[in-house]
Amino acid sequence: MRNTEYDRFGPWILEISEIDQPPQLFLPFLRTDMKPIFEIKIPRGIERRNAVPGMDLYDYVISMYNDDFDIHKREGGDVISRCFRYEQIICLSHTESLLSGHLEISTEAECFDLPFNTVSSAIIQRLVDIIRERYIDDGAERVESCRLPREKVPDDDDLGFYFSSIMRTERRENPQRILFAWQNRIDLKHLDGRKKKKLFNRISSKQLLESMHFFDGRELKITGRGQTYRYLSQPVYGKQDVYIPLKRISSAEVEDAEEGRTVRKCRLNTAAAALELVFASDNETTDNYRRLVG
Repeated sequence: MRNTEYDRFGPWILEISEIDQPPQLFLPFLRTDMKPIFEIKIPRGIERRNAVPGMDLYDYVISMYNDDFDIHKREGGDVISRCFRYEQIICLSHTESLLSGHLEISTEAECFDLPFNTVSSAIIQRLVDIIRERYIDDGAERVESCRLPREKVPDDDDLGFYFSSIMRTERRENPQRILFAWQNRIDLKHLDGRKKKKLFNRISSKQLLESMHFFDGRELKITGRGQTYRYLSQPVYGKQDVYIPLKRISSAEVEDAEEGRTVRKCRLNTAAAALELVFASDNETTDNYRRLVG
């Protein structure tokens, strides 16, 4: 008898359907009282040639409902399950680099890191969109006008081609979002700095990588490279989108620009963890973070 799950197994995520049924291992843990609006299974990170019929081929089943969602994770021959209401989500981080992707879903209690092959980018983006549509209450008030960050419009040469195209796409698809801060890619060896640090930056060809910071009154979106620095001739292929509801940011701490410093940091504090952002020491757009949360 043919094994349909084995026949259709590959590095891609599959939406659960009549053709692609839930894995047998997960069946006892799935709800039977309601139908998910979206349900997927994420494969194990093994090559197709190493898979055999009857093997447990999937590490996760994610079941999305209108008010909450379940994450089922394979642990050996067992499954652990967690149920979350959407408003419990503090932060989403969607990172892709070549064929490797990760979706991190953070709550106050824990963080799930879901690995995936980027051939399944569209499915992961759909999952992200479902969460984002629901993790902010429709009636949630937007930030007061006195605290709204001022939009910052970069010059044509402030951002590289790739990030400029992202900015244009954002403005076309999400006109309610403003770009209130950004950092262009910059060689740190060209900035003033302490003598030893400046020498290290020169030898290592250390670069501070790009980031863009968008805000629509209720949610912060940070687009970057998934890493802060680049060294020597290290290739950089990654892209990362981080989403945080404004109500989840308890405070923002922005370092003052100090003489002799090449970079300064902005720390966004949430109930789960702190997110550290790095800017060039002379980047004035960071003042918008003080206005946003302060």
